[in-house]
Amino acid sequence: MNQSQSLKIVEESTCGASPSVPVYNCVVILRPLEAGRVSARVANLPGIEIEGRVERDVLFAVVRKFKSKLQECHSSQRPIPWIDPVPSPGTGEFSRFIPVHL
Repeated sequence: MNQSQSLKIVEESTCGASPSVPVYNCVVILRPLEAGRVSARVANLPGIEIEGRVERDVLFAVVRKFKSKLQECHSSQRPIPWIDPVPSPGTGEFSRFIPVHL
């Protein structure tokens, strides 16, 4: 895993959480569709794409799938198949950065 995929874990948490909880960067590229729908795909991890009516709901579903895929890799002791370099949004697309901890 490279530096851009995992955030630094601080020794002492200020919010009461365990400092050993890994935090990962979920980079999402969103694209507006017809009829007010939105499409989202994870840019730095393959195979996660969602479509819906509201950006917030789509991002929530993306994070659930992202987290599930990471937990699956951790539990089976497989490397996480990061996409590196992370692609940039195309024309008409925009990105969101979401820190995710397991």
